[in-house]
Amino acid sequence: MYTISKRYTFEAAHHINTLPEGHKCKRPHGHSYTAEFKVMCNVLNRHGFVMDFGEMDIAIKPIIDQLDHHDLNEVFDNVPMTSEFLAGWLFFEVDHRINGGSGIIYDPSDDPDLMRFDQFTADTAAYVAHIRAAVQKPRYATPRLMSVRVSETDKTYAEYTR
Repeated sequence: MYTISKRYTFEAAHHINTLPEGHKCKRPHGHSYTAEFKVMCNVLNRHGFVMDFGEMDIAIKPIIDQLDHHDLNEVFDNVPMTSEFLAGWLFFEVDHRINGGSGIIYDPSDDPDLMRFDQFTADTAAYVAHIRAAVQKPRYATPRLMSVRVSETDKTYAEYTR
């Protein structure tokens, strides 16, 4: 299985209103958030990508822009505004935008240079055979969102995984 990931950053404020009085996270405060999106696929497209990082931007950046420089408690009404919630929300918001990507499956038969096994080492020929076999497995023939990891600090994160 191939995986790629890309990180996005945004600034936002929040508070967790369900915490007891005196807890520091009950007071409004802000973070420089990082959200990392991991995409998987068992085949590469004809360009050799799981998915073009530019396509990831098209799918993800508009969602991140909805959060950037906002109070998350105003964006999400009546929920405990935690990194765990945010990771799950981002996953489900972006999931349908990622699945499918360009939908171009890498087919070695489209590349005449790959058919000339005499030019390659045994390892390369085995790798091409692996790609060829993977094309026969439609389960992950298109990119799929695998996980979203949200960090409020460089030491902690919450993750939602498929």
